[in-house]
Amino acid sequence: MFKDIEQNIRMLKGSYKKLKSYYYYNKNFIIMREKIAEFESDSVKMEDIFVEMASALCHPLSAKSKVYFDNLISKVDFYVIPKKFLSEPIDSSFPISNTIQRDKKMNSVNFFINAPIEIHIIDTLWTVLLAKIDYDKNLVSPDVYGNTINKSVLFESNEDIAFDSRVLFYPYFNKYTDWRNSAIRAMELNYDGGNDTLLVSLDVKSYFYSVCFSFKKLDVYFSRHELLKKIQPVSRLMRLVFERYL
Repeated sequence: MFKDIEQNIRMLKGSYKKLKSYYYYNKNFIIMREKIAEFESDSVKMEDIFVEMASALCHPLSAKSKVYFDNLISKVDFYVIPKKFLSEPIDSSFPISNTIQRDKKMNSVNFFINAPIEIHIIDTLWTVLLAKIDYDKNLVSPDVYGNTINKSVLFESNEDIAFDSRVLFYPYFNKYTDWRNSAIRAMELNYDGGNDTLLVSLDVKSYFYSVCFSFKKLDVYFSRHELLKKIQPVSRLMRLVFERYL
C-alpha cells in the first residue's frame, strides 16, 4: 500500500490537513498549535519532512527507515498540565469579592504526549485508515458521540478516502449537543407514556489512564480486514509509540 512515494506524500499531507484542522477548532491544547506553527515556519524543510516520511513508509523494514523511525520514537515524551487547583475558603461576610487567589495548590494534573510532529501526522494517517475499516464494516455504535469520524465527508461517493478534505471528526460540541438533546427527548417520550424517568449522568474518573489497550486485539475488532494487513507497518510504528509513551 505504501510503495508509491507520491501517493504516500498525498496521504501524509492530507492527514496533516486533518490534524491541523482538528487543533484549529480545539482551543485547549496550545502546545500542539505551537508545534504546527513551528512546522510551517520553514516551507522548504516542511516539504523535505514529507518526502522523508513518505520514503521511510515505502521501505519500513530497511536499515535506513528503522533508524529514522527509531529516532522519532526516542523523542516521545509527555507534558504534565494542571487540571484542577485547590481553592481557599471565601470570606462569607463579604457578598462580593474581586480578590484573585494566587499561589493555589494543584489538586490534579493531566498528561499529554509530547512527540515530533511527524508522529502526530502518521498517527492521524493511521486513524484515517482504521476509520476506513470501520466505514466498511460499520463497527462503531451510533450511541458513541465523542470524537466520532465524520464518514459522510471523509469518504467520497466512490468510497475512496477524501485526503483533500480537512475533516476527520465531527466537532465535539455538535455531538455533545446531539447527545444531550437525545437524552432529553427520550425522557420526554417516556414521560408522555406515563412512566417515571430518572436521568443519570456518569463520568468515569481517570478513564484514559486506566484503559488497558492491546494492539493484538485489532485483528479481533476488525475481523482480519484486508486493509488492516496492508497498514501493518504503520500499526507497528503506533504500537512502538504507545509502548514508549507508557
